[in-house]
Amino acid sequence: RRLTFPAKALVKGHEPRSGVLSDRFLEQVLDLRFQRMSRYFRVDRITSTDQFARICTLEYTFDKLGAV
Repeated sequence: RRLTFPAKALVKGHEPRSGVLSDRFLEQVLDLRFQRMSRYFRVDRITSTDQFARICTLEYTFDKLGAV
């Protein structure tokens, strides 16, 4: 089971991000370096748009709360 997601990600490839998940939109509300979440995730290696959206939500929330 733990190898299923990485295998599917390799086959599926990188999903294009558009709309609210595009860099042009995100840079208006987030630091695209993901200074907080990059401690926990390799953001540049995320291929799933759903996972990327969750990480963006966490980054935004941590930023607004001033959490580490």
